[in-house]
This record gives sequence, structure tokens and C-alpha cells, in this order.
Amino acid sequence: MENRNPAIPDLTIVVNRSRTSAVWSLHPLLYRGGAAIDMRKVDHAIDNGTLGCYIDERLPLVLKIHETMEDMLVGGCSRLTIRSSLACLKNFFSWADTNEKSLNLQNVEVCFLEWTESLIHRQGTHGGLKPISIYSKASNVASLLDRALSLTGGMMRRTRIKKRSSALDSISRTDRVSISDLQRFGPTLVDICEALSMEAICGRLPVKIALRDGKSTLDWCGLRSLESLKSFSSTNVRESSRTSIQDTRDAYIANVSLRTRYSLLNLRIEAELLIFIAQTGMNLSQAFKLKFGDFSYQSHSHGYRVSRLYKGRRKGEVEFEIYSEYRPFFERYLRWRKSSIFNPSGDRLFPLWSPQLRSEDVAPTFKAVKRRCDLFGVPYIGPMALRKARINWLANYTEDIHLTAQMAQHTVSTLRQSYLYISLETVKAEISNFHAITETAIAAPGPVDCNGCSPQADYNSPRGAPEPDCISPSGCLFCLQHRDIDSEDHVWSLATFRHLKTIELSGSKPIVGGGIHPATLVIDRITSKLNEFFGRETSTAWVLEAKARVLEGHYHPKWDGFIRLMEEGV
Repeated sequence: MENRNPAIPDLTIVVNRSRTSAVWSLHPLLYRGGAAIDMRKVDHAIDNGTLGCYIDERLPLVLKIHETMEDMLVGGCSRLTIRSSLACLKNFFSWADTNEKSLNLQNVEVCFLEWTESLIHRQGTHGGLKPISIYSKASNVASLLDRALSLTGGMMRRTRIKKRSSALDSISRTDRVSISDLQRFGPTLVDICEALSMEAICGRLPVKIALRDGKSTLDWCGLRSLESLKSFSSTNVRESSRTSIQDTRDAYIANVSLRTRYSLLNLRIEAELLIFIAQTGMNLSQAFKLKFGDFSYQSHSHGYRVSRLYKGRRKGEVEFEIYSEYRPFFERYLRWRKSSIFNPSGDRLFPLWSPQLRSEDVAPTFKAVKRRCDLFGVPYIGPMALRKARINWLANYTEDIHLTAQMAQHTVSTLRQSYLYISLETVKAEISNFHAITETAIAAPGPVDCNGCSPQADYNSPRGAPEPDCISPSGCLFCLQHRDIDSEDHVWSLATFRHLKTIELSGSKPIVGGGIHPATLVIDRITSKLNEFFGRETSTAWVLEAKARVLEGHYHPKWDGFIRLMEEGV
């Protein structure tokens, strides 16, 4: 049954892809349930009547949205942006179908607000959407509807969905890429590039990729090793079949062409592209679109400004800057690129080659590099993470946010909101420097630390307590400048010193007039401190261990000698 109405205009969106085209269509949005069906199956569902007849009142709205997306393409919008917008739009229409909403030009704004509320509700459920996902979905659809309906106020402003500030996120953000991970990932990329020379790629399979740490793997370019082929190694296989398999493999190995070796070419290009991005700080979309050719180098700062050379010795504008250490690697790649016996697709500096007609506008997802990183047990670091790591390294190295922003070609506010994140090393250094200036701890006579200021009696000290004089250990316990240490050793020192004062109290004479002996006040003070440590989950075991050691006669070294002398009556 044919359910397509000839009165419905063409609602396809054609994105040019070299000699092929990716065709998307808004036609399924006219049918209830059409947005939820896979694009490859929806036409069949429409033709056989599974979705019923199209909803006539949706047509004006879908036509305006289609016109808006066509204008976006003409205006230079990328294929990936169109695909993302279409996916979010289908999500919106699918929600409307599920909730039996009849979308049209009159009620689309109300339906949009209800949809955003449902997204917020899903955020609070188990395994629900993340705030960034909710904002991305809603803002994509809102942008389309704002353009289609010529709304000036903006539909997102009427929702309760707010974009979280990157500056607020950075408060709880630590280094996304550790230095140790970078030190493992970078050499791995270099080793892959060195292993995949043109001679190795065009040589006999398998190609060995070895890392400097001794790890290695064999790449068969899509083939499986003979040992893993049950159809070859099984004893039940006839000799003629085994011979046929071997002949087919030999023919494939002998065929040095783009069809058989493109996976190795793509692996090297992906590795070279990641190295290039890490060195230049360029966006993936920009780096991937660079043209191949001859380049000239002009010394600048700690590296070079690289310009393209055209015919007639004419030199173009500076395209990127590199460090001087990277120039040999870049020139090696250019020589490798020129020496290729394969015809590249297009004139890109970093083309992804394949026997299929791959679009030149689609940036790589670095699947080949990810797969090798998994094999070698090396953490994979993507282009965005590499750029952020480079910018943060520059910020820490130069200690100049304005210079870093200039080198990264961003404003200072953009750099802080979107790129800079908290460095644990920097935080530790700043905290240490702060305490070194404000609360410098020095060795104290008592079982505590001191900030180095002049001694001053605690305002809450009981009458008769030892006076702090930086000489008597007992006085330290009643001084405003003393600092307890959150450690097991400190708890052991307190318990041992309390035992020392107990021995002292047992051998002392009563105070004339019935006053409290200073040693008693010291013992009470230490007991109070030990009780505080005991009441904390992290230090309860310390107190128990310290008391057990004192009972066993295993005293803290700071007080052990004094206790031995007092026990011997010296």
C-alpha cells in the first residue's frame, strides 16, 4: 500500500559527500511514531501503511523546519551539526508521539516547554540524563524553532534548563590528563609512526609495531593469523581446502594496494594528526582540513611559523606555529606522504585513505589509534584533551594567563571558562607556600607543633596550668600557638607524654592548701585530646594502638629516655 501523498513537498536534506551523498529526510516526522523508527527502515514502514496516514496539521511546521535546515547548510553549517540537530528534533517529535501531542505551528512552543520539563524529570531518575545532555538536546531544538518561527526572545530562556558555567565546574575539576599518561601516550604515537614506514607498509604481512618499552603487536591488515583459523588448523579440514585458503591468503598478502593496506595508512595518519594537534594546539576540524604541499619555516620564539609555498615561489600567510623540536617529525611525515605509492583522496595534509568513497568533511574518530592503545595498555588521549593539556601546561609553565591566552588564540575569559582546570600540583604548591608564610611550624618542646610565634597562654587555660615559655613541654599544651598533628605518631607521643606526667604525679607531694597539681591539668588536657582523636573514625585505631604500646612499655622515642630515668629514680 502506497501512503505517500504526492502533495507533500520534498523534505530531504542532501549533504554532499564526494561522489556519494548522505540523504536525510524530515518526511517521517509527519507520521505518528515515524521519528522513533530507524532511518533505514522508516520508508518501508511508511510505504506498507504501518504508520498510517500523515498528520496534515504538522506539515506547515515541518516545512519551516526543513527550510531552516537547508538555510543552515547554505550558510556553511557542518554535516555533523545538521545530524546532531536532526537527532534532537526526532527526540522531540518522538516524545510528542508517545504523549499524543498534536504538533503544529500554534502549539509547538507549549509542547517544547512540556518536553523540556520531561527532560528535567528524567535527570532525577536512576540512570537518567546528565545536565549537559539535557541542555544540548533542548538548545538544539530551541535554535531550530527560533529560526523557523522567527522568534526573537529565544525559547530556551522560557525553560528551567540552564547551562552550567564551566568556571563553576572547574572548581571541582582536577587534571583530566595526568603527566604520566601523556608521557606514555606521546611516545606510543611516535613509535607507531616510526614502525609504519612506507617500506614496512608495502612489505610482507604481518607488519610488526613495536614500542620502546618492549611491547609489540603484529598487524595483518584485516587478515587473521593462520593459528587462529579453525578452518585451516583443524584436523578435519581437507588438504585441498587448506591449500585453497593458503592460496587466497598469499594472493591477498601479495596484493600491495590501497584495498589491502589502507588500515595501516590510516593508523599512521591518525597518529601523525594527534601529534600535530598536540604540538600546534589547532582544532581537529582545522587541522583535518589543512592542504598538503610545500612549506617554509620562519624562526619565531622557541619554534617556527609555518607558511605554505605556492607556485612561482609565492608564499602564503602563516598557517600554524610549531616548536623547533617538532620540525624533524613534521618533515619526516611530509616525506612519507610524498613517497606514498597510493593515490590519496583529495589534497588534504592528513587524508584518511580507503577503498570506499569516504567523505573528506568527516574528521577521524581515531578508532585505529584507540584499538592499538587498548592492545598496548596505554591510555588514549583525544584531540580536545590534548589541546587542553597543552594550554594548561603553557599556563603553568609561563605563569602568565594573558600570554597563554594569546598563544592559544582565545580571550582570557574563554580560556578560564573552557580550558583551564585545577592542577593538583599547583594547588599543593600554593597551599604549602601559604602555610610556610602564615603558619610556619617549628619543633616544640611539647608533644605538639608550633607556628613559630611568641608564646601566649590560651584564654581557656585553667588556673594553675603551666605557663607557656617555649621551655617546658607541659606549657606547650596551654599555648595559643600550639598545633596538633593528624597522625598516628602524634597520638603515640601524646599518650606517652601522659604516661610520663602520670609517673611525675605519682611521685609528687600534695599541693599545700588542696590545690590541683599542674601535672593533673596536663593529664586532663592530653586525655581530652586523645578522646577527640578516638571519636573520629579515621583515628580511633591510632588511640587504641598508642595505649597498647604504652602498656607494653613501648614508649615514643621523644619521651622514652625521660620515662626510663624517672622509673629508675634518677
